[in-house]
Amino acid sequence: MVKIGELARRLERGVDAIRNWIELGVIPPAPIRLAGNVRAWPAAEAEAIVAAARRERILSKPRRPISETNFSLRAWEARTAQQMRGASKTPECRREHRRPPTR
Repeated sequence: MVKIGELARRLERGVDAIRNWIELGVIPPAPIRLAGNVRAWPAAEAEAIVAAARRERILSKPRRPISETNFSLRAWEARTAQQMRGASKTPECRREHRRPPTR
């Protein structure tokens, strides 16, 4: 799991900027909430978001404005790819609430 602070550090932004990007739909919201309501992303999805930022050169100096890139599209593609890989798995939130098998 990658917490919002770690994702912000990897994207060379502040936590408030990441929250703003989530509200604006630039990046997908965190699918996981940890204790204290801390946002977190699966490691593979977070790395894909960071890789998209590198490809679109929003991490390099000088930074390209996000509005001139495909960063948002690539970040959301990371979520879709993550969902496709885990489509056969039971989501964490549902796994906890399953009834035990009857014998």
